[in-house]
Amino acid sequence: MSKPIERWEREHGNFVRLLDLIDDWSERFRAGEPVEYELLREVMYYMTHYPDRYHHPLEDAVFDYLAGRHREFLAPVAELGKQHREIGELGKALVEDLDAIVGGAVVSRAAVVGDAENYSALMRTHMKLEETMLFPAIAEHCTDADWEAALSRVGDGVDPMFGDAVEQRYETVLREIANQVGCDCETGTPKR
Repeated sequence: MSKPIERWEREHGNFVRLLDLIDDWSERFRAGEPVEYELLREVMYYMTHYPDRYHHPLEDAVFDYLAGRHREFLAPVAELGKQHREIGELGKALVEDLDAIVGGAVVSRAAVVGDAENYSALMRTHMKLEETMLFPAIAEHCTDADWEAALSRVGDGVDPMFGDAVEQRYETVLREIANQVGCDCETGTPKR
């Protein structure tokens, strides 16, 4: 059962990179510095489409199998499911903020920063709880059949940003991530 956990850990690492961008943009926005709203909107489009539609539902399905056999995980699984819904709602609110800004509307700086910070904080706390509490339990107690059943129940979406084929809309986001980590995005080598 290690492959699904490795996949989720890899995806969490990708999500952290995007949350780092959100946090950086939040700080700059709060300081009144220029922010590329369109780029942040692409990040949030991804976060509300891939994790919210595939990653989280698949986790929920596997968590359900775990809780069904091991009652001690009922409460944590219920809490994580609740957090998945809250993350989705916070993500949609931030997307609405960014759509409004890109569309020319005047939006409260405090509201946008608050939505971004709340989203990032909950997502980070949530992933940490999954990684420390449920991933080890899943690795120990869930079977390949559980994983396959969850996949058949939810479906297995293709990651449009970090998968094998990157959608064009996300290429600029990936270049920004490469710039932040000091990587030449053309060659993948560290900048000197």
